[in-house]
Amino acid sequence: MRLIAAFCVALLLAFVVFWAGARIASIVEQPHREHNDFTVGEKMSLCGRIVDTRHMVSGYDFDEWQGSRCESLSKLDECLLDCLSRAGTIEIGAACYADCVEKQ
Repeated sequence: MRLIAAFCVALLLAFVVFWAGARIASIVEQPHREHNDFTVGEKMSLCGRIVDTRHMVSGYDFDEWQGSRCESLSKLDECLLDCLSRAGTIEIGAACYADCVEKQ
């Protein structure tokens, strides 16, 4: 009888552990790969460099790199545009300005 009771308790504990694990997994599950401003932004050309539009969230004004400004870019501008074109995440893009200022 003790063996059956121990087996039932073990079965109940296993169920609770797997149920709790499933709940935790659903809570921390990554979002589906939908096209939105935070996972996959649109690409745009800034002075001949392809940049993800998500980096606007980091405070960059992409209107500054339009038109005649592209003809006379400073070294800081070139560094920023190169960094933004390589940046894969918003956090890396946000750090581009500080990195380029340090290099200059």
